[in-house]
Amino acid sequence: MSLSKCRSIGVDPAYHITSSITAPARLFRITSDKFFEDEAQSSRLLRTGIDLSFIDGMHLSEYVLRDFINVEKWCNPEGVIVIDDVLPEQMEMAARDREYNAWCGDVYKLIPALRKYRPDLEVRVFEAFIGPYRKGLAVIKNLDPKNTTLSEKYDEISAGMIGHAYNVDSIKALEDLVQVTWDIDFEAYIASLSAPKRSITGIIKPAEAMVTSEA
Repeated sequence: MSLSKCRSIGVDPAYHITSSITAPARLFRITSDKFFEDEAQSSRLLRTGIDLSFIDGMHLSEYVLRDFINVEKWCNPEGVIVIDDVLPEQMEMAARDREYNAWCGDVYKLIPALRKYRPDLEVRVFEAFIGPYRKGLAVIKNLDPKNTTLSEKYDEISAGMIGHAYNVDSIKALEDLVQVTWDIDFEAYIASLSAPKRSITGIIKPAEAMVTSEA
């Protein structure tokens, strides 16, 4: 959020401001679930559409799926959604129950689920590090705010992710499952994306935090 140069909105039930925020900002100390439950508020704040959303926070696949659903319906079709924690470097980091400080949870399971249920989306997974740990980023394009497939099949998709549909027993198997883009530099790929055509940029954190920005 400190990188934002436009009006910004943050949602997090327990946020801590550790860097200077220079853009005009509004912060909501609630979960993103609660934020999106208020349709009138969402419409007022996001009515011109989101161009960029960053999903990070509760590291459980069903939470991230819920936030993806909530975010996409407010996105511009040319927008981009970025999801953190999709490429852990150790299997211990991919457990649903947190055992160590570095934790991605089973967020990686969302990637094959999106490709299965929403083949219209363009989903790319890149290697990315937070400090010394690899956590990965997914960049999702070709958004369709009017597509309701994920919400209509939420229970089915969640059951598959929580169950055994996308379980893996090694990091190599996980890398193969999410189909990592090894041959394209992440920064070069981001730079190649078209400039937003509208005025809202967004950063969303699932069930824990959300940030949106309006140019």
